[in-house]
Amino acid sequence: MTDKLQEERVKRVIQPILQTDGNVEALKADDIQYCIDLGLVKRTDDKTLEISNAIYKEVILVN
Repeated sequence: MTDKLQEERVKRVIQPILQTDGNVEALKADDIQYCIDLGLVKRTDDKTLEISNAIYKEVILVN
């Protein structure tokens, strides 16, 4: 998973989630779907994403 966190398209999704309230309206749909498919994030509603589980959040914060 740590190798995926280095990909630009993953960073473009993860960073706004960690820095804001998770509102991702301005992000590319393909990048969002890629991160969902990897299991890194999940939708909480149409405009908001969150890290999919607490263990991933810990790993992401370390990287």
